Amino acid sequence: MDEERQVKARLERIDELRRAGAPPRTVLENVRALVAEGEAWLAAERTARRGGGKGTPAAVDGREAARGGGGTETAGTRRSEGVVEAGNL
Repeated sequence: MDEERQVKARLERIDELRRAGAPPRTVLENVRALVAEGEAWLAAERTARRGGGKGTPAAVDGREAARGGGGTETAGTRRSEGVVEAGNL
């Protein structure tokens, strides 16, 4: 699944940035993108389990969140919570 590859690639990028001593802001921006991509992956998984296609609302919201777009208010809330959770790892 494309979403899974995006999440794995983002994790590798974050590790590379940390090893290279990138500024915290750069790492944080990538962590935020990781959360959005993780949400897109989750939405795609949910859609696939429900038997929906790529045009279903959950998939569209996930793609919108991954692009940093508005998405739904719930997606934005989850994104914020995800960053906090990621910071606690």
